[in-house]
Amino acid sequence: MIVRRVISGKRLHAFGDCIGDVPVLHTHLAKYQAEVCDSLGIQLRDINAEEVAQSQSHRILEFDESLLFSKGFLKAILRWIEKEKPKNHVQFGIKNQESLQRFSLPINNQETPRVFPIFYKIPGATHTESLSFVVVSLK
Repeated sequence: MIVRRVISGKRLHAFGDCIGDVPVLHTHLAKYQAEVCDSLGIQLRDINAEEVAQSQSHRILEFDESLLFSKGFLKAILRWIEKEKPKNHVQFGIKNQESLQRFSLPINNQETPRVFPIFYKIPGATHTESLSFVVVSLK
């Protein structure tokens, strides 16, 4: 499977640092993302925002450069894709968990799932006509 990281030049608000250079878990975000992908045997390819709209000939997993994800989250997505073999585009999220709620202010009723900018895309389908939302289990 092809995994693409969408680079759009986002900056960390109030500091102006390139989002990929932000320190996380004793490294930088961009390096961390690549290490997680590598640990699962996945090759990561960077693309710019303009390339997102181009049609692809293969099924791909695509995420925004600002997304901090765990190996468990990515593994759960890959397991779900392998099991379900989706026929349309999918956006992923997780159930709201108490551990997540401790680190965020309540902007909704806290019962809805957390949605992330990570998509599984199918050749030929358009983003708007066939987008499903899937909550993966981290267990």
